[in-house]
Amino acid sequence: MKYFVMFWVLLCGCDEFQMTAYEMIDKPGQANGKYRVLQGDYFEDVRILNTDATRLRGTVRILNGAYLRIDSGSVIYGEWETKGKLIIGHDSFCIGSGTMENPIRFTTDQVKNPHVGDWEGIVLNGLTRLENVVIEYAKVGVTVNHKSVRIHNGFFRRNGKECGGIKETVWRR
Repeated sequence: MKYFVMFWVLLCGCDEFQMTAYEMIDKPGQANGKYRVLQGDYFEDVRILNTDATRLRGTVRILNGAYLRIDSGSVIYGEWETKGKLIIGHDSFCIGSGTMENPIRFTTDQVKNPHVGDWEGIVLNGLTRLENVVIEYAKVGVTVNHKSVRIHNGFFRRNGKECGGIKETVWRR
């Protein structure tokens, strides 16, 4: 009987469950299957795995020749409270290859009630190649400030402004 009650409580209580624990990542890419928080400046390579729930807390900058590698099917949440923002520095790189079935997705952490402009968006100042990516609910979906940015099959929706920076015809394929 107590197993039935526990199952019923779990079943009924799932709607109210919220994940509050998080792990700060000092050495990114070493916490498989964890709730990850990226914040501040990164001078070493960072890898976002599709098994991790990754949040951008405040302004996250990839600098000094570091690579940001994003696995296919990864979901990156921009925090509403801290206005999450991802910046790829002038001398840094961002590489992400999603698939049509498992795109890379940048979205808000307000899953139950998302709004346009919940997080700041992505600023690409360095060499970037993204394939099959969805960017949604940002203030500005993507700002491109480098001619070597290539976004193939990019889908921008429900953003305050879809794109900024260099003309879209230069970088969008």
